[in-house]
Amino acid sequence: MVVSSSNAVTKQRAQALIQARRFGEARRVLEAVGDAGDADIFGLLGLVCGMSGDNLAARSALERALAYRPDNAVLRNNLGCTLRALGESAQAEIQFREAVRLKPGYSGAEVNLGCSLIDAGAYAEAEHVLRTVLAASPQHPEALNNLGTALRQQGLHNEAVQCYEKAVSAQPEYADALANLGMSRLFSNRPADAEACLRRALAIAPEHTVALFYLGFLLHKRNAMSEAEACFRHILAIDPGHANAAYFLSVIGASETPPQSPVDYVKELFDGYADSFEEHLIGALGYSAPDVMNRLVRQALGKSPASLDILDLGCGTGLCARHFTDIAKSLAGVDLSQRMLDKAGALGIYDRLVQDDVVAFLGGQENAFDLILAGDVFIYIGDLGAVFPACTRTLRNGAMMCFSIEKSDDEKPYTLRRSGRYAQSPGYIAQLAEASGLRMVAAEDVVLREEYGDKIAGQVYVLTKGSGPR
Repeated sequence: MVVSSSNAVTKQRAQALIQARRFGEARRVLEAVGDAGDADIFGLLGLVCGMSGDNLAARSALERALAYRPDNAVLRNNLGCTLRALGESAQAEIQFREAVRLKPGYSGAEVNLGCSLIDAGAYAEAEHVLRTVLAASPQHPEALNNLGTALRQQGLHNEAVQCYEKAVSAQPEYADALANLGMSRLFSNRPADAEACLRRALAIAPEHTVALFYLGFLLHKRNAMSEAEACFRHILAIDPGHANAAYFLSVIGASETPPQSPVDYVKELFDGYADSFEEHLIGALGYSAPDVMNRLVRQALGKSPASLDILDLGCGTGLCARHFTDIAKSLAGVDLSQRMLDKAGALGIYDRLVQDDVVAFLGGQENAFDLILAGDVFIYIGDLGAVFPACTRTLRNGAMMCFSIEKSDDEKPYTLRRSGRYAQSPGYIAQLAEASGLRMVAAEDVVLREEYGDKIAGQVYVLTKGSGPR
């Protein structure tokens, strides 16, 4: 391909404008050339459009560049980055793989491939790719940071923290690694260290939404509500669709109560707590719901023969279900957190484990179960108006539903507490049961757990569909 001298001048001028961060001018200069058959022009145009946030235009330009140079690894990598920014992770992965094939040892594309594999949940493969980068360049900060995330998602939290620490050591001003290190220290109950990392990240990148969110979360836990509110509002100014920030404005009482917790928040929360969940909940907080649920279900069954198909909603690590294995014909568990499901699977007691939303799963399970368990599930679903009818449809005639709630004495059906959990009123539960065709068998006041010296009041219910336990 012959490149005209005028194109060469245009590229030099555009590159100078890009270095000066005058992206709008650089784009106009490049677009003025038109289709001169020059891959470099389109490659630069794709780069500058991506830098200025116009990813659709970046994609178009890079695809045109690749039409002239399909074997160019850098163009493939840049298109992959653009596709990932557009949320097309599967297509991005294809481009990164091709870039690595075309140019073995291309660390930028290998790191990006690792990121795409993390997006896809292929954490072990991402770990392998990123370790390949680090074998050649042990202090590669992006590879270390992303390896930390791949390890964290596999439950290897100590190893993940070491990677984040190495990334920060290699590049002290690396905001992403600082934010990840801060988040990890927060989940490891090191709030002072977490805050220091998060504030360092924000000093470098004031609009880093991950650092802002976890700093806001930490401040809310410390009861510094005005500072927490400022963090969450800052996030929403940057990203108006950030569901977790909007939710925590509700938690701190700065906006209206939503009907349930955001799915991503619950997944992230329990993925982060999976390894310490049982020790913290039972050992530190004295969690009592599974024992009470077990006793009330067995009282309701009486001397009836028990060989039940049991569904454990929000199964977590299996704390409730392990009490019922002797009366289970089959046992299915559903949870949003894959890390929790991994822990539950290690028990060897479940016949089936599914990562799904409660109501979505129930929608395809008509007349399928004899007992539904839901221990501390509804504390993340305030409005149970869709849950109860779905449970009724899922239960066979004479089957039971046993669940715990945090008890609210408010006149409202449900309230969102500063803990980020919902509490329901007894009147609301009674109303829902009657409307859904469920009969109250038992309701017992309990202290669910102790938290920061406070006893968390709750209730455990047993409801039945039809005349009584089967």
